[in-house]
Amino acid sequence: MPPPDMEAVSIAGVPAYAQQEHRCGAAALASVLTWSRVRVSSQNIGTQVHNPQRDGTLQAALISSARRNRRVAYPIHGPKALILELKAGHPVLVLVNRGLSWWPAWHYSVVCGYRSDPGEVLMARGTPVKEWVPWTAFLRTWQRADFWGLLVLRPDDLPATVEADSWARSVHGLELAAHHRLALTGYTAALTRWPTHLAAMMGRANCFYALGRLKLSEAALRRAAALHPDSGPVHNNLAHILLKQGKLQAADEAINAALRLGKPHPPAYEQTREAIRRARDSRAH
Repeated sequence: MPPPDMEAVSIAGVPAYAQQEHRCGAAALASVLTWSRVRVSSQNIGTQVHNPQRDGTLQAALISSARRNRRVAYPIHGPKALILELKAGHPVLVLVNRGLSWWPAWHYSVVCGYRSDPGEVLMARGTPVKEWVPWTAFLRTWQRADFWGLLVLRPDDLPATVEADSWARSVHGLELAAHHRLALTGYTAALTRWPTHLAAMMGRANCFYALGRLKLSEAALRRAAALHPDSGPVHNNLAHILLKQGKLQAADEAINAALRLGKPHPPAYEQTREAIRRARDSRAH
């Protein structure tokens, strides 16, 4: 792919950290976390991501650490996505292979700028100073790593190349890391763009529940059920929330709707129905 013909980009606020030996992943992640307004050091990140057995860092560890540090980790792929994200002001953490296919030399860097004349990308790649690297040389080493890239973003900052399902999965990572308020922000941002997206609607309801805001969780699930009446999980989750509030008749109606659909998790629906039955029996006594 020849260098794109576009206006020069240089993203401000992306520091270049000198890496410790075999700690390029930590240096790269610290750069993009700092840009996203998280106070970190490459040394602290190194303790989170370095794998002693491999003497390096796996991509999954970078994603996990980004989530632990309260940011959405959103993978991207390929030169077109890279250029669009740079134009949107998003630095991209990339994995490159500076060796050969049969003798790889893996390295994490951050791409934070581009200029078409003479065709170069600006990179933080483990030294104290960012460097301009020829586009063709960068692309060659990036291709050997299957064009893998990662955005590390605040949950209200949607990628330029965002896709609804991918964003919901990435925000779910924040939810799994127990950052429920931030995940709520991410799901709300998704629903602003895609108002009927089912996974985002359910994720938002789950976050309300985790934050103890049961009425808001119920309202979110009732809206989801109205828009997606064929979703068994929505009716099951609604039944669970209603049960928690002691609304047993409404909970019965919701779980019966899930059971009539019978997919995709009938055993879970049966468990919810049994919990409602026990609550009803307890109330009778």
